[in-house]
Amino acid sequence: SWMASITKLISGTTLMTLVDAGRVDLDDPVDAYLPALKYIDVAQPLHVRDLYNHTNGLALNITYPEAYRDHWGDQLHDLEEIIAGYYPHLKVRERLGYNGVGYALGGKVMEMVSGESLPTFYHNHLFGPLGMTHTTVPDGSAHGFSTPRDMAAFGQMLLNKGSYGPWRFFRPETFEQMLPRPLRETAGLDTDRTWGVGAVWMGGHGLSERTFGH
Repeated sequence: SWMASITKLISGTTLMTLVDAGRVDLDDPVDAYLPALKYIDVAQPLHVRDLYNHTNGLALNITYPEAYRDHWGDQLHDLEEIIAGYYPHLKVRERLGYNGVGYALGGKVMEMVSGESLPTFYHNHLFGPLGMTHTTVPDGSAHGFSTPRDMAAFGQMLLNKGSYGPWRFFRPETFEQMLPRPLRETAGLDTDRTWGVGAVWMGGHGLSERTFGH
């Protein structure tokens, strides 16, 4: 089945393996990983966290089919160059604007750091160890396909705070970093909304207040 934006939780989880390894810091400027964004005069630099909690200013309402509006860029080899062209005009950390472009740019960060294409990185460092043999994810935000068994393994790893069987994908303290936090704290927004690294709270209606997903 189509996983739609559950793909964002998969992408964010994969990023956290690099955070745990000390190869990416959520509060680093994106230009620390993507040279195309260096040496550009901006009011607020994009941070890695902004790409995943929708405070990146990339919700542009461009002319796209309604279902994919503001979800583009993964297929472009020069996405970071395109973003660099209007980087000074992005309203970073000024509002919450749900989009998939941030995740596409986050995928470019993962590719740059790992030296692997994003689908290959998913396979080698998440799907393969979890035995998710019927899962295909070609992008960072919207086009994943999977099965109940595969998603159950993925979900159990998250419930285990980063471990599954003999595998440790990240430490419990790294897992806590990906959970939703108030945007008032992480982005300085005047809002009570919360967002994590691809994760949102889904508690209530009989579920624990610590229930999360996408």
